[in-house]
Amino acid sequence: MKHNWNRLTALILALSMCVSLLSATTWAADVETEAAVDEVVAGETLEAEEEPEEESAGETEETVPVAAEGLEEEVTVSAAEEENEDTQVDPSVVDLSTYTVTVADTTYTGSALTPAVTVTDEEGNILTGDTDYTVSYSDNTDAGTGTVIVTGIGSYTGAATAEFTIAKASQTVTASVGSSSIYAGKTTTITASTTGDGTITYTSSDTSVATVTSGGKVTGKKPGTVKITVKAASSDNYKSASKTVKITVKLNKTTISSLTNTSKGVTVKWSKVTGASGYYIYRNNKQVKKITSGSTVSYTDTGAKTNGAKYQYKVYAYYGSTKSAASSVKTTYYVSGVSLSSLKSSAAKKMTVKWKKNAKASGYQIQYSTSSSFSSYKTASVSKASTVSKTISSLTGGKTYYVRVRAYKTVSGTKYYSAWSSKKSVKVKGSSSSSSSSSTVYITETGTKYHRDGCRYLSSSKISISRSKAIAQGYTACSVCDP
Repeated sequence: MKHNWNRLTALILALSMCVSLLSATTWAADVETEAAVDEVVAGETLEAEEEPEEESAGETEETVPVAAEGLEEEVTVSAAEEENEDTQVDPSVVDLSTYTVTVADTTYTGSALTPAVTVTDEEGNILTGDTDYTVSYSDNTDAGTGTVIVTGIGSYTGAATAEFTIAKASQTVTASVGSSSIYAGKTTTITASTTGDGTITYTSSDTSVATVTSGGKVTGKKPGTVKITVKAASSDNYKSASKTVKITVKLNKTTISSLTNTSKGVTVKWSKVTGASGYYIYRNNKQVKKITSGSTVSYTDTGAKTNGAKYQYKVYAYYGSTKSAASSVKTTYYVSGVSLSSLKSSAAKKMTVKWKKNAKASGYQIQYSTSSSFSSYKTASVSKASTVSKTISSLTGGKTYYVRVRAYKTVSGTKYYSAWSSKKSVKVKGSSSSSSSSSTVYITETGTKYHRDGCRYLSSSKISISRSKAIAQGYTACSVCDP
């Protein structure tokens, strides 16, 4: 009897293991097991007694009779175990929500980015895309943080996500300058562009040498070298970038505007040079003066006073130790001035001018006016150096005239003048009424004017008549010859 009990105990343990392993086994399979037991035990039925267990809340148990060697044993199976057997997920389908998703960081390109994805299980095995999972992306165009979503397919279910960084892209600045070397006071323009979308700005490394506008226009201020930085600012999707343009500012040369003979010498005038701190004055290739102010633009060379002598001048601008190119050479001949010796009006509407001779001169120019400042004037010329007097007629009687004279020297068709003499004045005599009425004048056959002898309007006809008769007949005085 004891032997049979041991056999029964072993059989019950074997059956329990079968129930645990075969979760999908039906009650019919259990019945088949009972039949097998019947054959082994040869009809003996034993009743196995087990210690009662507390029933879990909501669980029910069912006792199944098992026969072994004439003993009947009841096997108890809970309803919860039956339910688990019915609802258990297919173990061949795996949830990948806990798997590791690896995605590489990338850089902004302007297009949607789809960096490569790697999915590995707990043991490091790599899954196959489009076979084990599909991939989708979000926030994957602009710089920042993008998201990748891996969804299981085939033997896998569930989904996993991972983030990746989209770095800002580099932008390249291109800049070209109209001229890398400019004169102070002159301008050049920088043209710039960028491969990104950053706002372009310009900065000068030394605004005392050169300034630059927001549009890239560079203005030279003084000699030196300056760096203009062209910068494209950072933006949502691009890093900042810059490029440097080097510009050399040179000292421009000046231009001699005039050489004037004065009583003290030759006065040189030139144009101001931006950025200059002064000027060097050269006469006949020899420096005669250093001007220490950049705003001074004239100088009287008192060493150039030889009557009739030729003088050549050039001027250099300078800044510190930097010297500009020379101005163009300008030539003059010094002519000593002459003085008025007398000024008289010995006849009506006439005056006689006399002056001192200049043996080196080619001639003389006389200037006369009713204005003491010569705001309006007339001139008369004498083309011989030996002639030192001139009678000027057709003046207005009773008026005061101011007169001055200067000598000139003609070289290769160019006249070089001396300084003006001091002015003199004289009151011009007018005609008396008796002489005026009885004097002889001339009329023409067709005209309405009376003329002085020699007037150009008398070339076709000339009829003498007294002034009084001409006036009585309605003739008026000619404005050209002023009879």
